[in-house]
Amino acid sequence: EDDPDKGQVLSLPGGDNVFVEVGEVGNFGAMPRSIACWAKADNTSIPNWTLIFGFTTPGGGTNTHFNIGSLGGPGGVGAHVWGWEATIFSDEQALEWRHYAMTYNGNTVRYYGDGKQVGATDRGALINADNVHIGSRITQASSFPGKVEDARIYNTVLTLGQIRTLADYTSTNPLSGTWSGRAAAAPALQYAGGAHEGSQSMRVEYTGSGAVTRLEPFGDGKHPHGWNGDFSLGGAQALRVYFKGDPDNAPGTLFAQLTTVVPSGHTQRVLYDGDPGDLMSPDWHAWDITLKALSTGKPADPIEEMGLPITKIKDVGVGVIGAGGGVVYFDDLRLYPVRCVPKYGPAADLDDDCDVDEGDLRELIG
Repeated sequence: EDDPDKGQVLSLPGGDNVFVEVGEVGNFGAMPRSIACWAKADNTSIPNWTLIFGFTTPGGGTNTHFNIGSLGGPGGVGAHVWGWEATIFSDEQALEWRHYAMTYNGNTVRYYGDGKQVGATDRGALINADNVHIGSRITQASSFPGKVEDARIYNTVLTLGQIRTLADYTSTNPLSGTWSGRAAAAPALQYAGGAHEGSQSMRVEYTGSGAVTRLEPFGDGKHPHGWNGDFSLGGAQALRVYFKGDPDNAPGTLFAQLTTVVPSGHTQRVLYDGDPGDLMSPDWHAWDITLKALSTGKPADPIEEMGLPITKIKDVGVGVIGAGGGVVYFDDLRLYPVRCVPKYGPAADLDDDCDVDEGDLRELIG
């Protein structure tokens, strides 16, 4: 069916035994997994334990089933494992398009609604059969009356940020404060919704002039809570930055820039080496920057193999070089002791894990 909000969707009439059998997807046993989907119910009179999407097991039994559906005891629509269930949305709320997600890490089940974690419970080892349905479960004839879209299964535990990307999450409580910004073009800077992991992200407007916007504007190299600009603490080797663009953005080249306190004003830029189209993508992308990539900047007293004195970083800047303008969101700037950036790994690292080991030997001998 062609839905005005979602485009082509799966429309189910309800009744009995009306469903889509996805079939086998690989028996995960007690291994990690995630499921997610969009759904919109036609009415509030859906029989209890009617499956919308997920794993279903013949005969049932404790810790079988892992799915999203209409619930019995607590009511509403939510997460279900045989022997446990929890509401994500009320029956009335489920009449609108809602995003549902569940994850399982081998013990804990977490459940999400519209990009927000609703709750979690420890269930131990699950024993699901390798059966996936949309619309009805094996142990019950009742079928879901409504629409389903973008039903997904992963053999890993999705992060909150990944779930929020699937859910088109936008914060309902963005901060209104504005950064001072010290970029030459003085772009508008403010916290905005649609964050990667938390409830806010940093919104940067660019003009394509290459002007630098400081995401960490600590002029003296000191964080108000005690961080002193020392990127070497804990043996840090890489900086990770999350960003997302917009389909209306003008194309350009994204760059990151670090500036030191002493020697004064030394800077080094690193160009984004991923897909240039990521600047026009509404999805979050992780950008890993090895600190060794900063070794070709202006002359400065080296620290180990770094060209910049990474114990005295004043700020992290970003910018776009190009002919037009646009908006980019940034979030979750993090330092890691070890972060695999394959392009900087050893030449013999065939499996891109940044180490030369027996895995590379297996790749070599096939």
